[in-house]
Amino acid sequence: MKSTKVVYLSLFVCFTLLSCEKEPIDTPAPEVEPQIFTYVYTNQHETKDFNVYVGPEGQKIPYSIDNASHFWGEYSSLGQPYYDTLVVDTKNDSIYLKHQYSSISQELTISSDTLKYSADGMLYWGFFVGDSTFIMNRAHYFIHYDGRKTDWNPYSHIGAYGYWRYHEEARMNEFFHKNARFRNLQDMTLPSDTIAWLTEYYHFKLVETK
Repeated sequence: MKSTKVVYLSLFVCFTLLSCEKEPIDTPAPEVEPQIFTYVYTNQHETKDFNVYVGPEGQKIPYSIDNASHFWGEYSSLGQPYYDTLVVDTKNDSIYLKHQYSSISQELTISSDTLKYSADGMLYWGFFVGDSTFIMNRAHYFIHYDGRKTDWNPYSHIGAYGYWRYHEEARMNEFFHKNARFRNLQDMTLPSDTIAWLTEYYHFKLVETK
């Protein structure tokens, strides 16, 4: 009788073990980290550090930001971001810039929340604020040089505007170097001699992750 009980007990243990092996184990699905982040321009932008210097002697003059278009004109990129959609693909280390007319992709470098073009590390796109905001920068410049030639610059009449893609903000010293229209403020000797600069900040919001 005792041996029969041992046999039954052994069979019961084996059956229990087999049942446990066959019973499916509930394991949580691995969490998939998002790899693609889409930011869209919010139509909000700020203008900072608007400066105007004129001759003679390159003196700074007060000028309302509302009149900045006097320097940059209606056909400039003032008030408009490069693109209205920014897609960051961390899997492929790529950035896609889009608007209604075109789309481009470039290599991506993010360092300390700053976004740059990685081929040369010089082109500056903007910076991330927290997890949901991207701010795209553009540093605008204006220069007018009129009426004479110098030993270092043969042009007698120059008026130009544009933007610096390699700075996060506009810089006064970019106007002055050995081959520039002016080497310093004191070279701005005519009343029409003018330099101006400002920096615009375009706000983007995260709208999709996948």
